[in-house]
Amino acid sequence: MTSAPDPVDLELAVITGTLQSAIEAEDVVQILVTTAALDRMARSLGPQQAAAAEHARDVVSHALSALEAAVEKGRNEPRQTRIMRAAYQGSAGNGG
Repeated sequence: MTSAPDPVDLELAVITGTLQSAIEAEDVVQILVTTAALDRMARSLGPQQAAAAEHARDVVSHALSALEAAVEKGRNEPRQTRIMRAAYQGSAGNGG
């Protein structure tokens, strides 16, 4: 007979999966929302769930790094678009 999974571990797995999907989709809003939920969960865990709390904090740290990368990419995209547009217009203006 197998025992039921710990509800905390199950919730952590679900939130981590949602967060991973948001990171892969580069969905900044979902990353923020899910990271906040995970952070609240980690803070609410008691000492008997120290391992789960530590894992949750590690996932939050990873999510914050991914969020920073997504924001930086968002900052760079408009600049790259302007550079490409200028290059295209310069090429089109030169008969090219």
